[in-house]
Amino acid sequence: MKHIMTLLTLSLTIVNATTIYDIQSGAVPEGESVTIQGIVTAANGETPDEDQEGNESFYIQDGTGMYNGINVISSDEVSRGDLVEVYGDYVEFYDRSEIVMDNLQIISSGNILPEPEVLSLDQEDWEPWEGVLIQIQSVVVSNDDAGYGEWDVSDFSGTNVLRADNAGNYSYSPSIGDQFVSITGPLNYTFSEYKIIPRDDDDLVQADPPVISNVSYFPSVPTESTDVIVSAEITDNGSISTAVLMYNAGSG
Repeated sequence: MKHIMTLLTLSLTIVNATTIYDIQSGAVPEGESVTIQGIVTAANGETPDEDQEGNESFYIQDGTGMYNGINVISSDEVSRGDLVEVYGDYVEFYDRSEIVMDNLQIISSGNILPEPEVLSLDQEDWEPWEGVLIQIQSVVVSNDDAGYGEWDVSDFSGTNVLRADNAGNYSYSPSIGDQFVSITGPLNYTFSEYKIIPRDDDDLVQADPPVISNVSYFPSVPTESTDVIVSAEITDNGSISTAVLMYNAGSG
């Protein structure tokens, strides 16, 4: 008996999935339907519901670094740490990148969130960080009423400013001069402003104000040509790293 062996040759075509980086870095045209994956960094109720239909939204991120986070418009309930696969249309809603979701699959839950990117306020361009979980450090409230419940923080130079979104689920009420060790949250873009969204009170780590005492200066009646020595005792819990001396040199 003869045995006839048939060999089959399979040709496999590997299709590369779209990534969040592809979308945010400009490789995907607006209006295209995409399937992406990411870990939920901010869940429903922790971000604005600002689309035209009033739907809720959440943020997902794929890895760390710039261009790796995006806002997803959906009222489907998700939790931080969910690894999700999202299918929908990529749109620019008043220059904010969004996925208007058609279908959601939760692949797994309880995943570790990406570490927030620690950024200074002197960014030349915030755009690469839109949608990414970020953290700013050593800032002070410089405007407690920027409109619509939002507020501004600045570094201690007062030169560089970032707006804090009021959409998060936090109870903190801003007051000018309040200092923060750090503020964490995804970076939003609305009404021509980049805004950090503290998701809850844990994202707002306030600094304990230092105690300043025994302030003195010598000589007690200085002239314009006299060197002045100013001294003070400043006690804090280690959360304050800079003391600034403000002075006026008079007519000089």
